[in-house]
Amino acid sequence: MPTEAGQKMQQCLNAVCRMHASVSKLLTDFDKYVPWPSASVFGNTATKDLTYATKAEFWMPEGVFRYLSCKENPRLVQAITICFVEPSIEEPVLLIGQLEYVDDPLQVRTACDGWDLWYLYFPLRTPWPDGTPVSCSIPSDRAARIRNATLISAPLYSVCRIGDLGALLERLRGAQCPAEDPEGADQ
Repeated sequence: MPTEAGQKMQQCLNAVCRMHASVSKLLTDFDKYVPWPSASVFGNTATKDLTYATKAEFWMPEGVFRYLSCKENPRLVQAITICFVEPSIEEPVLLIGQLEYVDDPLQVRTACDGWDLWYLYFPLRTPWPDGTPVSCSIPSDRAARIRNATLISAPLYSVCRIGDLGALLERLRGAQCPAEDPEGADQ
């Protein structure tokens, strides 16, 4: 005989599975909005650092990511990260960013870390307003790899249609992104 607590837990797990399926589609739809010919920095890998050990606090990914580099200038990367588990958030967060890496453009995969958006946003997210592009300061532990970055955040569930993702990306591109600054183009 099913228990009420067990049924509620099953409903929650089913909801998480549906969320993961929707996020998977969001990651692949992201490719359609990148404004230049691009290549995936990490192929089809969307997360890392998951444990397979029997002793674990959890097995669900803390977040997922997708990074696309510009084929003509591989140092220029547009990225998306969805944060599921982080003590400072009340609900899943969508991060979109444009980053310019300092390393040799042929080595962007080694310069880029799938968690770069995450570590630029946390713990520095306060007082970032949701949906507003922010040119962020690069923390010293990332400054050797990242020249500049502009990020935008939104609650994951505020993105109900693919057009919502497109609107956020347009807002990001409309911001004064340091990577697109003509005065800094020769750096």
